[in-house]
Amino acid sequence: MSSTSAKNTSGATGDVVGSGNKSNAANTDQKDAGINMPRIVLSVENPLGKAVLIDATPTDCLMDIRQYLLETPESCYFTCYQLVHEGKVINDYAELSEYPELKEDKANTIKMVPGFYDEPAARVHVRRLREIIVNPPVHITQKQHPYVSDEASTSGGRSQGNKGGKKSSNSNSNGAAGRKKDKETPIGEIDLTQFSKEERKEKVPEVVRNITFSAWNPPPGNRRLRGDILYLEVSTLEGNTLHLTCSVNGFFLNSSTRDKFNPSPAPTNYKSHTLVELLKKASHAFSSRFSKLMNRKMTRHPYEVIQQPYPIYEWMAPIPSHKYDWNRAEDSLLTTYGMEGGRGVLRDWNEEYQCCHEMPRDTLVDRILYNRTKYRVYLDFRDAAVKGACAVINGNIPPINPTDEERAWVYLYNKIFFSLTIDGRDNYKDIGGDRVSHCNASHDILGITEFERADIKELYTLATLSVDYRG
Repeated sequence: MSSTSAKNTSGATGDVVGSGNKSNAANTDQKDAGINMPRIVLSVENPLGKAVLIDATPTDCLMDIRQYLLETPESCYFTCYQLVHEGKVINDYAELSEYPELKEDKANTIKMVPGFYDEPAARVHVRRLREIIVNPPVHITQKQHPYVSDEASTSGGRSQGNKGGKKSSNSNSNGAAGRKKDKETPIGEIDLTQFSKEERKEKVPEVVRNITFSAWNPPPGNRRLRGDILYLEVSTLEGNTLHLTCSVNGFFLNSSTRDKFNPSPAPTNYKSHTLVELLKKASHAFSSRFSKLMNRKMTRHPYEVIQQPYPIYEWMAPIPSHKYDWNRAEDSLLTTYGMEGGRGVLRDWNEEYQCCHEMPRDTLVDRILYNRTKYRVYLDFRDAAVKGACAVINGNIPPINPTDEERAWVYLYNKIFFSLTIDGRDNYKDIGGDRVSHCNASHDILGITEFERADIKELYTLATLSVDYRG
């Protein structure tokens, strides 16, 4: 079995020294153990006047606050706005500690003030509404006993319902028979298809038929001077087709049809700053169903609420359902194989990774910021490397040495170096060939992992990843 190995291209060197005085590190840990992280309570009001309470820390960035607002039903469809506190616009890339007017002993009110759209902001807004329609956020309440399974809580409730706290003989006999049956089941008769527990998902109600970019795009020059950014076609549940214009001030209904281009506002244009508010005015079915969509409530285990930072690939899992998703279809046709922003912006992965390694780690707050920053950079590198490795195997990226044999080809894309973990040069031909080469790559990953766990400040490593794709 072969896999693809990805590394960032530029390297960093340094002398390897000892880990320092262990007693000083222990004293630092004892001091940090008594530190209470300060908290800042934010009350964020959306343009409709609804408030969202956020419990943050001084080291949190405003981009973290924006991401949280995107996952909250009250503010999930607002994408183009500025965060304003006491009449002052807050920088999205600044930390909360840089604004001393944000007090720790009271709820600080921050308002979401609508901003002007440009083309990237308009595309992000349309994409976000599509995501909400397919996978909407919900109000999640934790279980009363978060560390007790559903089966245990159900059986416990039934046993408490009996008088005197005694279980009936039928339940005892059934439980004993069930345990006896489980013990007597031969291993060869276990059905692995029933091993994984399917997640119970509620059906998401349909709020709109389709949201697509109109064939009248892009706007002509005279309409761009008037503020038009792009045009949309929306098919409502009532069977109507709405032609919308996204301008710098928001969205409105225009007078165009599929046969005639007329970008002037319609007699009833329903002008709104967000696409959701416009569709609520133009479609009664959308208004009623979208309100129900945002008011859904679910009871979940705390661990089920935490989103996975990257996809988990299991060898034994049920076949996932294939949903109708416009964003996924467009991404597959317009993919850039992991490049940032989709417009060819190259990130220097090694520079970012080594800058994280040079961050201070003396106090508890410093270590939290160091681990969080390095983790984010590595996740971004992991996502780009996986997409690039899949593109290499699918033949979408040309090699940098096409004159060599195909087994010896190597690739350079998005400032990441890709090589196949096979014996392309016949170096291990007599001792196992591809099998030995694959094992060496796996041990390289393990060695780099041990270097990272050692946490030696003067020891620099490269961000490395091994991708197993299509064998």
